[in-house]
Amino acid sequence: SWYGEARSYRFGRLSLDRTWRLHNEATVRMNGLVEDRFDARYRSNEATILGLNAEFNRRLGNGDLLALSLALRDTDSVSANGTFQAASFRAAYSFDQPVGPVRLSAGLTLGYSDYPVYQSGLFLVPGGRQDQSYYADVNMFFDQIDYAGFAPMLRIRAGRRRSNDSRFNSREVSVSLGVQSKF
Repeated sequence: SWYGEARSYRFGRLSLDRTWRLHNEATVRMNGLVEDRFDARYRSNEATILGLNAEFNRRLGNGDLLALSLALRDTDSVSANGTFQAASFRAAYSFDQPVGPVRLSAGLTLGYSDYPVYQSGLFLVPGGRQDQSYYADVNMFFDQIDYAGFAPMLRIRAGRRRSNDSRFNSREVSVSLGVQSKF
């Protein structure tokens, strides 16, 4: 892994992925990974990471798509501030039929992370650091306006992260414009 022109760390990763198609227009996908980061430029990047993701997607009778996902991550770092456990849950809904020239989708993401031992500046945070977050987004895909199979995408996102270490409290309202493949 490189940042700029300097190597951040070397790593090895093993991941497994499996998808099951269910009888009712639904799929379940699971994947897991083990990653070892070593020979890092900064100690906080030396870590062993375990991850597990689960997704459930269901095409509804009207053609809309409901997607639910859960992600779990356990990171054990040589640096106390880099050791944490995290979980996130996302629910998303995509409309099959366009609304005018726009294909709409929306989602809600909830997250939690726990750093059992956390040092803020010179002081240890009693009980470690815990963060909770929630974000909502609306995505607008203008698939009728394309060039060579790519069309504009507009995303509006709002949310908040709360932490017992106030340096990590944040609020977000963002608008992103990009391009997305129609394939």
